[in-house]
Amino acid sequence: MENSSSGGGPCSNPNQAGALAIIETVQDDMRVECRTWTLHGGVQKEEHRPRAGSCKFVANALDRTVGARSRAMLFASARSLIRRQPGQPVHPTGVDWLFVFHLFSSSEASILMTSITGWLATAPNQPLQRQTIDAGPLGEEDVEVSVDYCGVCHSDLSMVQNEWGNARYPFIPGHEVIGTVNALGSHAKGLRVGQRVGVGWTNGSCMHCQSCLSGDQHLCAQSVATIVGHNGGFADKLRAHWAWAVPLPEHIDLASAGPLLCGGMTVFKPFLAYHILPTARVGVVGIGGLGHMAVKFAAAWGCEVTAFTSTPAKAREARDFGAHHVVASRDPAALQAIAGSLDLLLVTVNVAMDWKALLGTLAKRGRMHVVGVVPEPIPVPSFVLISGQREVSGSPTGAPVDIARMLAFAARHDIRPQVEHFPMSQANEALARLEAGKARYRIVLDAHA
Repeated sequence: MENSSSGGGPCSNPNQAGALAIIETVQDDMRVECRTWTLHGGVQKEEHRPRAGSCKFVANALDRTVGARSRAMLFASARSLIRRQPGQPVHPTGVDWLFVFHLFSSSEASILMTSITGWLATAPNQPLQRQTIDAGPLGEEDVEVSVDYCGVCHSDLSMVQNEWGNARYPFIPGHEVIGTVNALGSHAKGLRVGQRVGVGWTNGSCMHCQSCLSGDQHLCAQSVATIVGHNGGFADKLRAHWAWAVPLPEHIDLASAGPLLCGGMTVFKPFLAYHILPTARVGVVGIGGLGHMAVKFAAAWGCEVTAFTSTPAKAREARDFGAHHVVASRDPAALQAIAGSLDLLLVTVNVAMDWKALLGTLAKRGRMHVVGVVPEPIPVPSFVLISGQREVSGSPTGAPVDIARMLAFAARHDIRPQVEHFPMSQANEALARLEAGKARYRIVLDAHA
């Protein structure tokens, strides 16, 4: 074992005092065995061999060994993995890994563990399986987040079932994460251990391309989606680039905030991108997981809001969310009655509609903006666009600064998604409820329930 700061043995400097801990995890009952040594002039002395169930105990044990240090940092200087490869589940029996930690500098106290326990998708249309995987060493610009809550988005379901053809099994779903920073890479910026953050659809971007340098990091060609070739938030921990772990406003409701990070940002983006005025007349097509948040945001923005729904029973709820008018989205006469009236029509559904009639509801210079993943091509009559200088557009989520603005707006106006809570252990049941169309209107998994 080498000293990461000196290049020699664990204590090649005879005047250096430090500590090493060997941590062995045992899979059968999640016990942790820890042996610690004090190092003085290269002499190793075993101090204690305690057992505990968390890495916090190891930090405390090391602190007692070397003396109380309020700003000590424990850095992983060597690692030996037994019977497995990075990113794969641990061996079902026996000792799974061996970590060696070296006390080397003064900074915030943290332990950079490499195990993540979560609910893995292993194949299309198969139930998620709870497993522990090796996440590898923490990247220099990454942060590790202890998950408190994670929203369940329809995109998670699409990825688990590989509806879009880009799933990379095995992976952990979940991209609407609310949690606490528990470790920082050496080059991570602007965050601190213990800080509350949120991580949404995007997990990282290159930070040097034209899109990133222009403030459109979410359009980076090299961006990393949280659940595409990466492990998400149906887990005890999640990792992300520091820029995409967005600090949470002080007064936001943590238990319901998760869906804001993907669905909320998706419907909020057009208000920022197209400078929608508070005097605008806004229509929202579909009062579901996306649509109910769109109605809330549009109403708080100051707009006159028309909700479109094919379910009459949702009319009252739509008004409770802030809609001023409710229109039957499948009724040609109702659509004709509001023709030429809307400045923005926000489409949140993922099914085919009477697109000609919906385009007809746009005022001159009006815009139909699509955020629902409609599986079929949308026919757009060119004359409808040309004659009224109308536009059709779409967008994904948003850049980190957009997410921060959205969260600040939501906190200021107390905008909360309507959510149902499931314990993380019932992730499969939560996905089944979402697939059945029974969620009202978003689902959040509680990591500590």
